[in-house]
Amino acid sequence: MNDSGSVDVPNLQNVCSVFTFQLLAIYERIIVVEGLVWGINSFDQWGVESGKSLATQVRKQLHASRKKCEPVEGFNFSTTTMLKRYLEVWKKASFNGHTFVRFNSL
Repeated sequence: MNDSGSVDVPNLQNVCSVFTFQLLAIYERIIVVEGLVWGINSFDQWGVESGKSLATQVRKQLHASRKKCEPVEGFNFSTTTMLKRYLEVWKKASFNGHTFVRFNSL
């Protein structure tokens, strides 16, 4: 809660690397608990490999969209919408002098 009494909600404009990793840790714990409740292995190797493949496709798309201004294509509606929103915020922030943490590998 901030000084005005309202709750701060994280968004793409104010996310820093520390917050990002804290958020990832929370999501990881949620995934573990869901797997236990549903009786599945949340970290099954086939699922991990599928995630790596999808992450590579997303990374290539982000690179192409940022460097070559290519449109987001080849993903489901949810992923396409998320990537487009990320690119909009990235474009605005890059013109406003903000810096972003770069992740070179997944």
